[in-house]
Amino acid sequence: MCTRGTSSCAEILQRELSRSGAGVGDGSSGGGGHIITFSRAVDDLLDGGIRLGQVTEIASTPGLGKTQLCLQLCVDVQIPAEFGGLAGQALYLDCESSFSAVRCADLAGACVAHLQDLAMPGEDNACPVTLDSVLSGIHVQCASTYTQLLALLHQLPTWLQAQPSGQIKFIAVDGLASLFRHQFTDYTLRSKLLNSIMQTLLRLAHHHQLAVVLTNQLTTRLGKSGEEASLFPALGDSWGHGACQRLVLEWLDDQRVMRVVKSDLCPPSIAPFQITESGIRDIETARTM
Repeated sequence: MCTRGTSSCAEILQRELSRSGAGVGDGSSGGGGHIITFSRAVDDLLDGGIRLGQVTEIASTPGLGKTQLCLQLCVDVQIPAEFGGLAGQALYLDCESSFSAVRCADLAGACVAHLQDLAMPGEDNACPVTLDSVLSGIHVQCASTYTQLLALLHQLPTWLQAQPSGQIKFIAVDGLASLFRHQFTDYTLRSKLLNSIMQTLLRLAHHHQLAVVLTNQLTTRLGKSGEEASLFPALGDSWGHGACQRLVLEWLDDQRVMRVVKSDLCPPSIAPFQITESGIRDIETARTM
């Protein structure tokens, strides 16, 4: 992100590392600058988790886990600092009625139980979070039309300023594509509105040092002459250039995998994961959903 005046590359690097919590050459992945997913494979793939200060797009066909991942991040961003977390809160913008308070309670309960297991026995207030505190730290707003979403985003800077300093560390915009794929005939206007949304979220992510995750659908793209059609994230090429990172969830050998398609820090690769009753986990754990 550019600032006024001239800076050397070394100065810019130092600012970026100080925001992420990493040191130059120390081998740290900057745990203070990421939200973990509770899947070590996925966190390793993303060099620590979902990075603060950036906008990440997650695309997939239905049923792969986009909403589950958003809910998991809403919970995980609240892990206390003494456990290596961010001690933040989350805002969930629900664009297609996907939010489930019951499912969120399942994930929060599993997270709290895990932290209690890690706490030192006999210590007072060893685990400062409870199920109620985690659920209270997830703020939900709904947008069933693109005009409602635009209104919410217009009010978002004021809302963030009204929160305690640095409290909101994660924003999920779940189902944004559903508002723009079928409600438009003027694609030039659609492109302008999407670009405005992306620029707003990029500014907020950088200014408030929070992580933004947008979920997108996949659409069929016809191949060139002689080539097969393929699935590709919806909303067009210009939209795809906006996010700092693009991840695609897909099936591979009957396993869910996350694929890095675009990233300024992580090389293209994949990581397997599963969705259990407790949330996003590595393949080795039992009982998937």
